[in-house]
Order: sequence, then structure tokens, then C-alpha cells
Amino acid sequence: MTRKINSVTTRIQIDRAVEGCVDNNEGSFAERNDEADVLGKSAIDFVRTLAATPDWVKELRDDARLKGLDKLTMEEIDAEIAAARRERHERQRQPGG
Repeated sequence: MTRKINSVTTRIQIDRAVEGCVDNNEGSFAERNDEADVLGKSAIDFVRTLAATPDWVKELRDDARLKGLDKLTMEEIDAEIAAARRERHERQRQPGG
């Protein structure tokens, strides 16, 4: 949802406007002389507006959630990567690999 606030209010309540953008996913228009001059949005919301997540990324994310992989720690992820690299290296060392 987008709120309309005037520039004086924006100067006085900038923290509240930023908090609304970031925490509550609210955009804010700051207006001057009854004209919208500035639109405030969270950075994440801005990026989502410019570059929507491709369907294949959404599918990967959903698949990871179903398998519980979205709860792995960075250490667990690093260990999985290291194990996969070891397996690949071993396969390449075998004759015909």
C-alpha cells in the first residue's frame, strides 16, 4: 500500500516513513505543492519491481523448501559442496570417467 505524505511531514517523520517502506512494505509519496515529487520504496521492493524472479528460480526455491534444504546452515552447504566436488574428482580419476 502507498501512503501520501507532504514534504514537511517527511522531514519531521523520515524515520517513520523509512520504517514503513522497509518493515511494512509501504511505499510513500512525498508531495510538494500538491504534486507527488518522491516515491519511497524499500530496496528489495524496488529490485522486485525492476527484475521479477524468473520462474525457474521460484521452482528451485519451492523444491528446496519441500526438501527442507532452505534450513541448511552455511557450514552444511559448504560441506555438501565439498562432498560433491570430492565425488566428481573421484569419478574423473576412474578409468573411463
